Amino acid sequence: MFKAIKSFAFDRLSLRLVMASLIISGILSVFSTAIQIYSSFNRQKMDVEQVLDQIDQTMVPTLKHALWEFDFDQVETVLGGILTAEAVAYVELHTPTGHSWEQGSSDMEAISRSYPLTRTHASRGETSVGTLTVQLSLAAVRDRIWAEFWTILISNVAKAYLAALALLVVMHRMIIRHLLKIAAHVSDANPLEARAALKLDRKRHSKLDALDQIGMSVEGYRARVSGYISELKDEIQAREQAEKVANQAAQARTTFLGNMSHEVRNPLNSILGLFHLIKEGDDVPDRHRQQAAVGHRAAQRLLEQLVNVLDLSRLDSGSIEINPHEANIRSLANQWLETTRGLVHRSEKPIQVALELDDSLHRLYKLDAVRVGQIVNNLTANAVKFTDTGHILLKVVPTFSDKNNDPLGLQISIFDTGIGVDFANQDAIFQRFTQFDARPDTTQNGTGLGLAISRDLVSLMDGELTTHRCKQSKFVTEFRLNLSVMPCVEPLPV
Repeated sequence: MFKAIKSFAFDRLSLRLVMASLIISGILSVFSTAIQIYSSFNRQKMDVEQVLDQIDQTMVPTLKHALWEFDFDQVETVLGGILTAEAVAYVELHTPTGHSWEQGSSDMEAISRSYPLTRTHASRGETSVGTLTVQLSLAAVRDRIWAEFWTILISNVAKAYLAALALLVVMHRMIIRHLLKIAAHVSDANPLEARAALKLDRKRHSKLDALDQIGMSVEGYRARVSGYISELKDEIQAREQAEKVANQAAQARTTFLGNMSHEVRNPLNSILGLFHLIKEGDDVPDRHRQQAAVGHRAAQRLLEQLVNVLDLSRLDSGSIEINPHEANIRSLANQWLETTRGLVHRSEKPIQVALELDDSLHRLYKLDAVRVGQIVNNLTANAVKFTDTGHILLKVVPTFSDKNNDPLGLQISIFDTGIGVDFANQDAIFQRFTQFDARPDTTQNGTGLGLAISRDLVSLMDGELTTHRCKQSKFVTEFRLNLSVMPCVEPLPV
């Protein structure tokens, strides 16, 4: 019992049960005591009122006779006898002859009764000889009731509190200690380690009760968690093994691609050089020179695809790094212009190429000129590929913040008058191995890697590459490259 009482002081649930039980028991005790006291008061009040009936039966006839005989000594004796009766506090007598007697102290809250005193005469009938008034005091009854109230209340409260405490001890023995054991078992459980099953120190019954069901549920949950942990361990081991195999495969692929880059690039460069010599030779027949030009273009395309595949592999392996340095943006833009003109010349298409530089451009910007040039060349090559006639425009402008007009970077746009890109395909064209050309007689080919590689490189630079269909302009398509690069010097004077 003391152990249970000690646990109440530290267990909030038990403490709340004790307080609720005591409050309910106290209220019930007060209610029960009030009912008992009310019943006792009415009973004692009826006992006191019986004195009035006794006065009517014993004293009133004697008093009538004394008044009829004008025996006032006897009247005073009778009134004194009435006053000595229990609970009688006041006696008053009035006669038709004007005589009156008053004994005791009157109380407004006392029980009062009046007795009309009459004598019957043979010739004159009933004759009034006076009126007797008797008042009974309830002060003694109230004193006894209050004493009885406190006695009953204390007794009922003590019994209720003892009963509540005994009930809580039984609850602790039968329920609370098992719940605490279940909570400790669950809180200390480690799914990664096997441990003994939960066993409650209680007698098992033929029919399961709530505690048995809780214990079985806890054990079932523990078994399921252990099973999930075991499956998770197996899956982790399988994934670790798969990751190890994938890393080995990635390493082998990187080594293979590195060897391929060396073993294939050198022969291709030799082939390109040989075709160039044949094509530019003075003593080479025109038919051989045309064949050499075809071979040169094929070898050049093969070299470009090889570079794309190598870049794609390096992007997947995360081995490409961005190395920004100071670069003259106007000089770079002129290089991009010449490269685009070379592409147009080799394609033998009637396309005009122009460059537009904003006057507010700084001279030097900190960027990776090689990678930015690769992206711009991919975009201009794409514009040449899908433009049969018209114009291609390279435009470079600085970008500024909307609030403070501070420089944010560069915006490089490539406009063309080609076939354009449908709105539904504006994001899809940046996916790998994806091409969109609505012309049924197209002769364009490729792997669909240039734009995908360009967007991946832009992501490494924390930039953005998007495409738009131009409206109210002679151009059809715009590829817009936004780079967060900072200028290194003040802008040149206009």
